[in-house]
Amino acid sequence: MLLGRADCWSASARCSAYSTILGWCQYGEKCAAYLLGDRFVPVYRIIYVATVMLGCMVVQTGNEAGDQAGVAGMRISPTPSTA
Repeated sequence: MLLGRADCWSASARCSAYSTILGWCQYGEKCAAYLLGDRFVPVYRIIYVATVMLGCMVVQTGNEAGDQAGVAGMRISPTPSTA
């Protein structure tokens, strides 16, 4: 089965996000090793993974809250009101 155009964009965005997360982790490790020494790299990895996981949960929760409340607390109706 061939992927549709929307599926292709979604896959591209996910791959880009994943590679960005890996890249920032690599650069952060090198900076941590330079600034704090090689002994701090495992600690940095644990902190980095925990914050990435926390960030994913916060974004997901924020999207669910936004879907329920609408933008800035206003309900978004499917049809415009004429009032």
